[in-house]
Amino acid sequence: MPITKTDVEKLAPGTLLWDAGKGSILGFGVRKQRRDAVFVLKYSMKGRQRWYTIGRFGSPWTVELARLEAKKLLGRVASGEDPSGSRDDAKAGGARETMAELCDRYMVAARAGAILTRFNRPKKTSTLDIDVGRIERHIKPLIGSTRVADVDARIVKRMIQDVTVGKTAATIKTKARGRALVTGGAATAARVADLLSGIMTWAVDEGIVVANPVHRVRRYRSEPRQRFLNDSELATLGTRIRAGVDPEDKPFHPYALAIIQLLCLTGCRSSEITNLEWTEVDLEQKCLRLEDTKSGRSLRAIGNNAVELLIAHSR
Repeated sequence: MPITKTDVEKLAPGTLLWDAGKGSILGFGVRKQRRDAVFVLKYSMKGRQRWYTIGRFGSPWTVELARLEAKKLLGRVASGEDPSGSRDDAKAGGARETMAELCDRYMVAARAGAILTRFNRPKKTSTLDIDVGRIERHIKPLIGSTRVADVDARIVKRMIQDVTVGKTAATIKTKARGRALVTGGAATAARVADLLSGIMTWAVDEGIVVANPVHRVRRYRSEPRQRFLNDSELATLGTRIRAGVDPEDKPFHPYALAIIQLLCLTGCRSSEITNLEWTEVDLEQKCLRLEDTKSGRSLRAIGNNAVELLIAHSR
C-alpha cells in the first residue's frame, strides 16, 4: 500500500518505509533515524545509485506533497538531470553565503507567504515586522558576517549569551520623534534563538545546510503569563471607566473605554477587540465570529454584559 500519514506517524526510529502498491512512486520512501521522519527518493543515474532528501515530515511536506515532489524529481531524472548533483552545487554556493544574506532570503520567502506557522498559516505582517527587528538588531550584529556553513552549536550558544547579557542593547531612532529601545535578557535571547532556529530549519528544507545547529542548544523558557486583575484592581478600573476621565480629569476617547470594557468582559487579545468589525459580531447568538486571529478563524462566546455594551455602542 502507498505510504499514508498514519504510517509516517507510527514509524519507529531507525526504520525505512518504501512506497508500494497502486498509485505508489518507485523509489519514494520515508525514513526515521532518531526523532524526525524524512521523505527520500532513491534513483539510478549513469549506473550509480543516488539518494535525494525531499524534506522533513510536517509543514510544508505532507505525504501527498512529498510524493508529488518525488514524481517531479523522477521526471528530471528521465530527462538526464541529476537532482542530487544540482543540490550539491547549490550547497557549494550556499556554503559561501553569510548569515545576513540567509536571513534576507528567509524574509523574502516569509513575506511571500512561503513560511508557515505551527497553525499552517503564513506569518502575519506584525509578526514579520518583529522578525525583522530581531534579525537587524540581534542576529546580524552578532553573527551576520559568519558563513552559514560555519554556524554550529557553539556559535549559537555564544550569540544567546551575548543577547542575554545585553551586548546588542541600544536605543535606535526609528522616526522623526520615535525610537526603539532594544533590550537584552534571557527571554529576548530565547526568542531570537527561536527565530534563528526557524531560519535554519528553512535552510535545511532548502538544502542549504544539512542540519539545524540551534537544535538541542539550551535556552531560557519563561512560564506563561498568569497575571489577572484582582477584585480591588477591577473595582478601581470600573470607577475610572464610569468617571470617563483620567487622573488629570482629561476625558478618555469613547472607543478606548469600549475597548477596555470589552477586553475585561471577553478575555480576547487586544488586537482582536481593537480590530473587531460589526460583521464579526453575532448579537443573536451572543458570540464573536473572529475571521483572523493568531490561530485562524475563531468563535468566542460572550456574556450579556458584553452584548449590552455592543448594542449601546454607536456603529
